[in-house]
Amino acid sequence: MELMSELLRAPEAVGSWEWFVDTGENADVFHCLSTLAAVAGILDRRGLLKVESVEVCWEHPQSRGPDAHRTVPVAGAIDTPEYAQRLLASRPRDAPDARVKLLRTRGGGAWTDARGNVHTEADLVLLETMPLFEDVSVEAAVHHDVWAHHAFSGVPHPEVHAANAPRLAAALKEVESTLHAATNPGEPTYFGAVDGYGIRAPEPYEIVDGLAPDLTDRLA
Repeated sequence: MELMSELLRAPEAVGSWEWFVDTGENADVFHCLSTLAAVAGILDRRGLLKVESVEVCWEHPQSRGPDAHRTVPVAGAIDTPEYAQRLLASRPRDAPDARVKLLRTRGGGAWTDARGNVHTEADLVLLETMPLFEDVSVEAAVHHDVWAHHAFSGVPHPEVHAANAPRLAAALKEVESTLHAATNPGEPTYFGAVDGYGIRAPEPYEIVDGLAPDLTDRLA
């Protein structure tokens, strides 16, 4: 049985991983959707992400206007010409020169608590993709502590880590092999740093009386 949950969420990533895919031509929204679909499919098979919508960030290359964000619901496959046209149709009407800056997924994923109960959490894993000349970049980011050795409060939760981190690591490895692209770790943040396909454990000197640093002071 899956239960809804509301995990504590960090405003910055606990960990992120990025890949660059060479398209061999000028990358566009179709290349982005194809890459996004491949990665999302891997995460979906492992219960980590069920894409419900895609957020489009439109930028204005000819002006200094702020980026515009539009959300396009998903009712089927996202790597189709029909869905690409729906995304392109979300271009701001007053900005015909606007172009796609990035695409970001929205959707739920499953995590397991210390008692073995499975919960659904919104945006458990976030995917972002953007066109970069002939490359498409795609990033997977996590903002919750279920992937780390300790909770945000600093309390160790080995059962939670063991129930969730290996599944994420396996998915990231599959993304790497599927895209035939090296996995690049994201920059460390206040809430965590990447170690391979997981979140770095605290250094021994950071542990005091069995507790890691308390990070809850910066949680929203």
